[in-house]
Amino acid sequence: MSIRTRVVGGNKLKDELKGLNKEIKEDVFDVIFALSKSEIETKAKQTAPKDTGRLVTSINTFTKKITTYSYRDETGRSFDGRLKSVQPKGYEVFVGTNVEYAVYMHEMGGGGPYSGRTVGGEKRPKGYGRYFLRKAYEAAVPKIVEEIRRIKGIE
Repeated sequence: MSIRTRVVGGNKLKDELKGLNKEIKEDVFDVIFALSKSEIETKAKQTAPKDTGRLVTSINTFTKKITTYSYRDETGRSFDGRLKSVQPKGYEVFVGTNVEYAVYMHEMGGGGPYSGRTVGGEKRPKGYGRYFLRKAYEAAVPKIVEEIRRIKGIE
């Protein structure tokens, strides 16, 4: 079973990406990739619920050139992190995970053992981890827009 959710750029980001000329497309792509990796992926990993570490380590940034990803959880088990339901094309950048329960953790905050105490006994706030990918994305959009505007010579 495969579940695909997608967060596509807000209106501000969409507006900035309209009508880019070929000379700056590559630079804009590089900025979006770098900020997706450093801002979205990193923040999502910091705020995703963690039990065995599989969900956290599975989050990665994918492009047309980066389509595979292997990772290990804290128990040492190895997993294929490839996103099977999406194939980035052109200048697309995806930040995501293929873990089966990721959508549940993202939308519901985990519930059960994931929203109460962790394996180590640490207490988590109610709704811990909820919308970890979307919140990371929303926090990064202003930085991405600012960098695109800088490249375009607007700011």
